[in-house]
Amino acid sequence: MKVNENQLSTAKQQANLNEEDSPPSLPEIVEGIRAARANLRELHQKHVKLRESHLAALAEAWLMDRNPNHINLHPDEQEKQRRKEVRRIQWAERVRRTHRRVRGCLKHTEDRSPLSSIDIPNRTQDTLMYNGDEVKAWKGSWKTIQNPEEIAQHICQANVAQYHQAHDTPFGSKPLLS
Repeated sequence: MKVNENQLSTAKQQANLNEEDSPPSLPEIVEGIRAARANLRELHQKHVKLRESHLAALAEAWLMDRNPNHINLHPDEQEKQRRKEVRRIQWAERVRRTHRRVRGCLKHTEDRSPLSSIDIPNRTQDTLMYNGDEVKAWKGSWKTIQNPEEIAQHICQANVAQYHQAHDTPFGSKPLLS
C-alpha cells in the first residue's frame, strides 16, 4: 500500500503526533489498542440506551407535530402512542437499510460491480420451477447465467416460490390469512 507524505502528515495530525515525536514502542501500541477496544465496548453499550432515548424523543416530536392535542391525552395513552411511533420509525429504518443494501448490490462502481452472474441447476426443461429444498439438495451440474434479463427472471421465480411457501399452511388460508 502506497502512502504519500500528505496522507502521512494528515494521519499524524489526526493522531495528535508531532513531527519530532519518536514512534511509539510495542507496549505503548498494545496499550493503545486495548484502550481503544475498551472505549469501543463502552460506546456499544451506551449506543442502545442513547438510540432508545433518541427514538423516543423523535417519536414524541412527530406525534406532537401530527396531533397537537397529544399532550392532553392520558399518560398511558401517550406512552402507547409513543411506543407505536417508535416501532414505526424502527420499521422504516429497517426498510431503508434493506433498500440501501439492495442498491449497493446493484450499483456499479469502480471497485464494485453489480450482481453479474448466478448459478442454477442445469436442467433440460425450458422452465425452471424453484423449490428451495430441491435446489439445496441438487447433485447434478450447475449452469452459470450472466445475461441480466435471465438473472432477473430466475431471481423473480425464486422469490415467487419463497414468498408462496406459506400458501398451503393455515396462515396462508382463511380465517388466518387476513
